Amino acid sequence: MLSQTREHNPWIDPLELDALHAQARVVREVIARLEPQVERGLTPDLVKRTRKIYFTGCGDSHYAGLAARLCFDKYTGIDTEPVESLEFSRYVVEFLPSDSLVFGISNSGQVSRTIETVKLARQHQAYTIAITGRAEGPLAQAADVALIQSVPELAEEMAPEIHGTLGLGNFHASLLALYLSALRIAELRGRLSAREVGQLKQELFAAADIIVRTVEENLKTARDLAAALWHLDTFYILGAGPNYGTALFSAAKLFEQPNQIGVGQELEEWAHEQYFLVRPQVTPIFVIAPPGNSRDRAIEQIHGARDMGGTVIAICDSNDEEIRNLAHWTIPVHGQLREEFSPLAYIIPGELFATSLHQLKGKPPLFPPYDLNQMMQVNFRQIFHSAIREK
Repeated sequence: MLSQTREHNPWIDPLELDALHAQARVVREVIARLEPQVERGLTPDLVKRTRKIYFTGCGDSHYAGLAARLCFDKYTGIDTEPVESLEFSRYVVEFLPSDSLVFGISNSGQVSRTIETVKLARQHQAYTIAITGRAEGPLAQAADVALIQSVPELAEEMAPEIHGTLGLGNFHASLLALYLSALRIAELRGRLSAREVGQLKQELFAAADIIVRTVEENLKTARDLAAALWHLDTFYILGAGPNYGTALFSAAKLFEQPNQIGVGQELEEWAHEQYFLVRPQVTPIFVIAPPGNSRDRAIEQIHGARDMGGTVIAICDSNDEEIRNLAHWTIPVHGQLREEFSPLAYIIPGELFATSLHQLKGKPPLFPPYDLNQMMQVNFRQIFHSAIREK
């Protein structure tokens, strides 16, 4: 069980697959916890004066912003832009439009660059909302308002060694905080009725069942795929729209778990760049292809990869027979979500593969004088203890 596994070193031991099942609980419980916070934090006056929205974060938190942009564009009617934290604090913040709303995203609440973005954004008269797992953390304290996405009971079960974290569920929690914020803004601006918002929230709840089915139906496939590709160390993951964020997140799980090279790439850009590296039985290509605006282009890219002997793994709807027949392997999603919510389910196949590969082959060794403790100490220094610019 997960709780038993996590008694060992979490930086060495592979995650157990029940960590993925637990994400269904994250969806249900995080929504219930966040709804009243979003209602209090996003007031009618704030929404009325907002003319520009930014998401800022690093790593998975930045990817959540990329994944949530379509939801904001579709429902709020406010120009929305995800910007990575260093880019925001060092190159964007001094040019903020008046009446900007800035969401700073960091589950730990300790990421130096994201704290910096929020502090500087406030100095430039933006209103700031922290999306974080720690009410007492420096990010929450720096922002005008904090949305606390963690669920203490779940955090203790999923990752007790890291205070407040939901482990793999952090990405889901950040997405849900952003989706609920978009729906609140849309309702206050009269772009969605209360009934429509209620229906959309029910779809978010339904993602929990889709996650469970997708995990259960793909356990064997993920293990078989890991066994077939265990000797390789580089994997491309392609996605578009909200699932470009999914592709980057999936690549990050390969870095973090089996320490393999995941290359997240925008679906179109692959044809202009990494296409020239396609060779038979080298560097498999995962193509995220949900129903939506980029499905036709995903099919073209699959044909292009196959025509040059590439190995293609499709992440698609379980009923999409055309794509399933084209790809060498599929890790299908069992259940449908509208495209703007699809990352909630379409991150699962990448997590399954990364976890299965980690369980199969572990991590590459570090050689003396370097070890894993030093790796994590340096990593935490770089992320959590970097000097913060105050102005």
